[in-house]
Amino acid sequence: MKTILGMTADQREEAGYPRAKPVFKIKLNGIPKVAPMMANVELSNDETFIARQNFLKRNQKLIDDCVKVVDAKVVYDEPTHPDMAIYSLGFMNAFETSWCQGFNAIYSWEEKYKYFCESKVNPKYEGQLTMRTTEIPFYMFGRNAPHVFSEEHQLIWENYVHLRKTVGLANSPKTSSGALHTLVNLQNQVKYLFSPDELKDNKTPIIS
Repeated sequence: MKTILGMTADQREEAGYPRAKPVFKIKLNGIPKVAPMMANVELSNDETFIARQNFLKRNQKLIDDCVKVVDAKVVYDEPTHPDMAIYSLGFMNAFETSWCQGFNAIYSWEEKYKYFCESKVNPKYEGQLTMRTTEIPFYMFGRNAPHVFSEEHQLIWENYVHLRKTVGLANSPKTSSGALHTLVNLQNQVKYLFSPDELKDNKTPIIS
């Protein structure tokens, strides 16, 4: 045995003993080691790669401007609309968790709406209802089952949809000029896009 242990791998193989399999160390979630692109001679000589290099050299200002946009520290307004604020409200508290579990356990939209309405007048919930248990469910009903709305809620929902389409709301997307992007504005852009060429102002961008 000592003789075998003292042999090299080649000597053990010649003596009829199988070569030991190597041991691999695997590192999970490790950052991959990537060789510099220029180290690949074949890629460096590729016409597409060379063309891209030349483009970058010719458009250095464009690249610098893009970098400035990425690096710019933009301060956004605190989201106030439920659709956006849902991502900034943090974790649910115990009441919200319990309320949402009860809401999700109900199958039909009619019963969900009943649960929603009764919660708003239930004395034991006074002071505990939040945006997650009042406003967000309201928009869920409007988008998925507006037929369950009471007459009052139906009017509120229709007014919301009208404002969203025409003048925009707090969570309406904005154009590059800062104006709210509404469906009416979009329709106007489509009309402009398909208008005769002589009526178009080339200085006005179609996509903003």
